[in-house]
Amino acid sequence: MLSLPGYPLNSLYLPSYDDDDKYLSDFDLYSCRRCLHVQGTSALSIDDLYNENYSYTVNNSGARGRQDFFVNRVLQFAGGRRFNRVIELGCFDLSLLKKLKANGLLADHWIGIDPVPLRNAGAAADILFLQGYFQDIDIPFLDKDRPDLIISDQVFEHVPSANDVLSSFSKAAAPDSIFIVCVPSLELLIDNFSFHNIIHEHLNYFSAAVLAKLFDKCNFDLRYSELNNEQTVGLLLQVYTNSCGSGDKVVSLEAADFLTKFRGNFAVFESNLAGVNDFIRQGTAERIYGFGASDITANLAYFMKSDFSGLHHIIDDTPYKQNRFIPHLKPLIVNSDNVADWSTSAVLITAPQASRPIIGKLLSLKAKKIICPINVF
Repeated sequence: MLSLPGYPLNSLYLPSYDDDDKYLSDFDLYSCRRCLHVQGTSALSIDDLYNENYSYTVNNSGARGRQDFFVNRVLQFAGGRRFNRVIELGCFDLSLLKKLKANGLLADHWIGIDPVPLRNAGAAADILFLQGYFQDIDIPFLDKDRPDLIISDQVFEHVPSANDVLSSFSKAAAPDSIFIVCVPSLELLIDNFSFHNIIHEHLNYFSAAVLAKLFDKCNFDLRYSELNNEQTVGLLLQVYTNSCGSGDKVVSLEAADFLTKFRGNFAVFESNLAGVNDFIRQGTAERIYGFGASDITANLAYFMKSDFSGLHHIIDDTPYKQNRFIPHLKPLIVNSDNVADWSTSAVLITAPQASRPIIGKLLSLKAKKIICPINVF
């Protein structure tokens, strides 16, 4: 479907400008003609991505918003029950499990599983952390007479062997357990022209039907399916049980072929960004700032074929990004308080997945011009 040579790595903020090729790697996207699943292959190995140097963080507004949405849905579908185990696949820093506990979810055992070492090992003594890949771990405290809650938020898109993971959990979870999973939506990625959301860590790009088909093969029954377009990435959330019932068939298992629509929308995406790039180079006399140093801003620059050298700074108020550089991008990241000339300057939104809140912020700052590179938000 798509070949991306020298595609940027993400979530990196460096103390000085650096254009080393180690921050780039080839990435390709494929679709299966038989099941219509979309899958990526990175030239990086999985161990290159997930180790003690893994740089992702939830300490930003976009990640917190997605996490809060997931907590809300978990409480909606699993609140009020007491589970034997709450098991999170891909628990990262345990922040999601902590939020669920703080919001009153009830369980005897709290277990987080992740291949990346836990950085704050002593921060949650009441949560058992197991380091490793899900299908390789024996999870303790099984009670076949009491249901479990299994949760996975923004994880299955990272898993190269999703079938193996689900097959192992169909055997390891107690009867009548609930499985709640949330992943980026392929449908919304295409509809929103959000192709810069394609990243090395994401090996699976799930449509609602393909995800439901995967769970169905592993004997989980679909109870609820939702496409949510309110966050900085379009989300697909589904709720399953392993009660061996008929399921509600709330989505068809017949997958749609997104290939034609993908190609058409991607061509519009590239053409639009080329026009924005021309405008930045020669279409305005004002000083131009970028706004939003997101984890995927480097991808936007890649598709624009730019190092953003035409931008004076990239503005972002997130504390850990201050006075840092994104690999291969020229502008320094600074706080909005450092800008005094909003009324005479143009601003390129460099995190277009967050265009709604950014536009509101820029209107309040009275920026002279706002340049939105993707006109769907």
